[in-house]
Amino acid sequence: MTRISCILVANRGEIVSRVARTASRLGVRTVGVYSSSDADSRYLDDVDLAVSLGDDSQSSPYLSIENIIDACRRTGADAVHPGYGFLAENAEFARAVGEAGLIWIGPTPEAIDAMGGKIGAKQIAAEAGVPVLDSVTVGEDVAASIDDIKALQPPLLVKPSAGGGGKGMVRLDSHDGLERALETARRGAESAFGDGTLFVERYLEGPRHVEVQILGDTRGSVVHLGTRDCSVQRRHQKIIEEAPAPDTNPVELARQICDSAVALAKQIGYVGAGTVEFLAFDGGYAFLEMNTRLQVEHAVTEEVTGVDLVEQQIRIAEGAPLTPWVGGADELIAGHSIEARVYAEDPARDYLPSPGLITHWSAPELEGVRWEIGVRSGSEVSVRFDPMIAKAVATADDRPTAIALLRKALSAVEVAGISTNIPQLLAILDDDEFVGTAVGTDFLERRAELVGSDADAEDVRLAAVAAALQSLLHKPTGPVVQAFAPVGFRNLRSQPVQTHFTHTSGDLQVDLTPERDGTWTWQDGETARPVRVARLEDDRIAIEVDGMRRSFAITAGDPTLVGTPRGVISLHPVAADGSDDAEGIAGSVEAPLPGLVVAIEVEVGDKVGADQTLVVLEAMKMEHKLTAGGPGVVKEILVGVGDSVDYQAALVVVEEDES
Repeated sequence: MTRISCILVANRGEIVSRVARTASRLGVRTVGVYSSSDADSRYLDDVDLAVSLGDDSQSSPYLSIENIIDACRRTGADAVHPGYGFLAENAEFARAVGEAGLIWIGPTPEAIDAMGGKIGAKQIAAEAGVPVLDSVTVGEDVAASIDDIKALQPPLLVKPSAGGGGKGMVRLDSHDGLERALETARRGAESAFGDGTLFVERYLEGPRHVEVQILGDTRGSVVHLGTRDCSVQRRHQKIIEEAPAPDTNPVELARQICDSAVALAKQIGYVGAGTVEFLAFDGGYAFLEMNTRLQVEHAVTEEVTGVDLVEQQIRIAEGAPLTPWVGGADELIAGHSIEARVYAEDPARDYLPSPGLITHWSAPELEGVRWEIGVRSGSEVSVRFDPMIAKAVATADDRPTAIALLRKALSAVEVAGISTNIPQLLAILDDDEFVGTAVGTDFLERRAELVGSDADAEDVRLAAVAAALQSLLHKPTGPVVQAFAPVGFRNLRSQPVQTHFTHTSGDLQVDLTPERDGTWTWQDGETARPVRVARLEDDRIAIEVDGMRRSFAITAGDPTLVGTPRGVISLHPVAADGSDDAEGIAGSVEAPLPGLVVAIEVEVGDKVGADQTLVVLEAMKMEHKLTAGGPGVVKEILVGVGDSVDYQAALVVVEEDES
């Protein structure tokens, strides 16, 4: 058996911190790597040494096998943990690590190859006796493939053979538009995975996404650690996961799914940690895919079993056999654990990513809640990487209690500078259907209203009051718990100080009058409401209104972002004359965030209708369709396919159709 002394984690973000935590407990040194935009990232504080991989403005240096191997040589690392994403399921990388004389903490390159393509993986699963769905592989002769596809009953799902995370998938409710769907899916697959191979299979309406955590050692033993449910998804990407999978009835179904996962792993001689994913429906199930790595949601399995999966990965890589609980997973599982992924995105705006500077971040410490966090105050959320910034994991004796605990934790998060999906997560956790039963993968599609509670009028007005006071008051270097008056104000009653904002709900005028006792009077319509500043910091303010204290995280600027437990409220400051600094080309469609132009769907002179797609932009590993705001004629196209564009860059000019 070989002992590992130093692990290089070939990844970024919270998974680096997660691996480092276990390695430190085992007395193993850790090395991190970072690109230019990650130079000040939080995860670098958790490793013993970190190596710069260079600039990431043109491409991701995390994908450079040569640079990763060189970093191992420079630091004396004798093992590589790939985390998840990037090179984690790259067989070429696994081989290169072994050829360099290093220990690969993961499955064999052969196993990665076997499960790396969904088409081949389905064939292996069928050979292992695991149920699979009927499908058609799209070959070089697309016309012939289309004829075969038309033999399948809609709805259908076009899927890339490589990769995962729902990227490149296209749903079809009929055979119409099949060629266009294949083109779109192929483009997405080539962009995300460098492989445009596709297959088409029957689309199941609302199945559950149930997966099984497995471990295999170098001596041929394979065990499972129970089920997880990952059915709450947006755009085929997971948002909420839990273990064990609830309501897997009959009980025999869960046992069959776990047995199938073990059978598949044994079929390919699997070594290390992996996850076998299934679709469960009408008392049956079918193989979906296998992820030959640690999963983002591994924490919920750890919480209900007490097994440190990263430690098991390290021990297996050292050549150790699986520990004595082999075969006893059912006896290990106790309680219920549920995880929510916090993304830098706005679900209410079609999940538009929200890159930028996190000016304030705070997460509560609660018994039974585990945080895996990749950011802090001052972190930059880059447009170049996945928008997940944190995970919250709540564990309790039963599912309702775990859900309530997770809700409490998320509602206490303070974040400013970016938008997050926390309002949507809270809406889901408050939803009677979700709380009452296990839901299917169509849950958010059916329940489109669950994008998060929009701030009501009172929330917006209070946010405006907080932002106005933050801009008026002297900002000390540290926290102060007392009332303040504006710099230059005398301790005499004065005329109201007016601050103006615009919001999606309309114009806001905040009238605040300083009082002799250091409080303020807010003229809210016809009502005079007393306001006391209870706490003031550079990026936070707590105010007491009508005897109720509320805390806000403030990011000054245009827009001014006001963080509340129900989400971020965006306010645009307006000068006293009512003007603002907004500039742009009239009638233009602008980039909502920096990205890469991957498709232009119109030509100059085309007549377009409201909501018609004009440009497809790729950013943060997702495609975003930018549409016309109303009917008109395309006057000018200002970009080309392959162009990188900045935030608010004009892309297409549309004029009113006068014909």
